[in-house]
Amino acid sequence: MLTATIKAQDEVVAHAEDLKCGKCIKAGFNFCHTGTDGVAIADGGVEPTVICCEDDQCTEASNTDYTCSLTYSDTTYALQMCPQKQAQCGETQEVEFTEVDEAEVDLEVTGLTEGESCTYKIKSSKGSPCFKVKDESTITDDKVEISYIEFEGDKVEKTDAAGTTAEDSPEEGLPKRDQSFEDSGNQGEKGGQKKPPRRKSDGSTTDGEAVDEEKEYLEEKKAKEEMTDEEKAEKEKEGGGGFFGGKKDKDSEETEEGTKPKPEEGESMEETDAVEGYGQPTKGTYSTGDKGYKTFGTTGQGENKEGAKEDDADEEKERTVIISVTANEDQGDETILLETGNYEFLEEYTWEEESAKYLTFAGVVGLIGASMI
Repeated sequence: MLTATIKAQDEVVAHAEDLKCGKCIKAGFNFCHTGTDGVAIADGGVEPTVICCEDDQCTEASNTDYTCSLTYSDTTYALQMCPQKQAQCGETQEVEFTEVDEAEVDLEVTGLTEGESCTYKIKSSKGSPCFKVKDESTITDDKVEISYIEFEGDKVEKTDAAGTTAEDSPEEGLPKRDQSFEDSGNQGEKGGQKKPPRRKSDGSTTDGEAVDEEKEYLEEKKAKEEMTDEEKAEKEKEGGGGFFGGKKDKDSEETEEGTKPKPEEGESMEETDAVEGYGQPTKGTYSTGDKGYKTFGTTGQGENKEGAKEDDADEEKERTVIISVTANEDQGDETILLETGNYEFLEEYTWEEESAKYLTFAGVVGLIGASMI
């Protein structure tokens, strides 16, 4: 008898033809069902014929009436082919956002039994889509696994029409079934929300940047920009030298207080490549214990709603997050409430403007100082 291990629980799963879709796929077996990928089943409606095959050699795998999971290269992506029972998953399987800060859309999962899976596609044509498990949810990671994939439309391969082979998209707008995704792992273990590390030309990677810290730098920079020259001069006097008490002069590599340090040579966004996030095809799992937002292009979970993109990427662009909720055991009375939304991207910190402002400000301070003599 063939067995497989589900990594999330280190559970050894013996093959059985009646394994539910999510459990069958996560264990590495081949789930086949009649109809199209992710077929919606109305409450009380006719269910498709299903079977969990050991591999791709079963008769169903070569039957054109069936759709099978082993046509997908990635098991997380394959979960979206599971039949969607609307009694458990609700009637909304797809959410489309066209503007930033549109009203959030809530989704609820109820009554999943062990191995069943619900999938939701969150699409945005402008802005950064994201999701979170709402605070009032009582579900825990031992009962469900919440996984996701995310990508920008021009960073994946797609076919114009849907098809059933590995080289076809399962539906219009989605990647081919053989698309690979960088594994970002458990987002609850990332130490908060971050802009992901990037690959340098020598193959090493930069450190991830904390979103909270990035936003503080930006807020400090904006506060300085809004101050009058006289207010800046007064701050300079209070600080005892340097721009607001820092040690920077126009020829120094040191940074003034409240200013983001410049990247080392070879570490700027223009000199590095994204490995995960920033719109690259990426997958991961969400921690129900940590909750918080999982935003597009970032790693980790937290209260920030902004996503991350490449500097030169347009805000108006096709971006998709696919969320799958798979029951490790019967859901019972536990609640699963998802919130989906669409928000701004993090602003990119720039130093060129700051350097110019510093030079101008230094001249003003000199003039003010001279006038006091």
